[in-house]
Amino acid sequence: MRTRFIVIPGLTMAYSTFSKAQNLQTTENLKAVLDKVWQTEQAPIHLRDSLMRIYGADSKQFHKYQTIYKQNHKINEQIVKTCSINTVGQPKK
Repeated sequence: MRTRFIVIPGLTMAYSTFSKAQNLQTTENLKAVLDKVWQTEQAPIHLRDSLMRIYGADSKQFHKYQTIYKQNHKINEQIVKTCSINTVGQPKK
């Protein structure tokens, strides 16, 4: 009888610690994903803007990075939506 009273709180504490560690890991993963989204979104914008100042808005260099930005933007929007839905839940009206 005494063993059950020791095991149950022990299991409860272990589960609680595991849940907190899992939640922290999820938060860290989310941060890593959002950092990657930020990098893939901003790097082509900075390059595109620099090339526009140097070569103009009609240059091949500008259009190359504009195309990369548009492709990344579509992907990044989906990633952010997925992360938001998984962490916050579906938006409510």
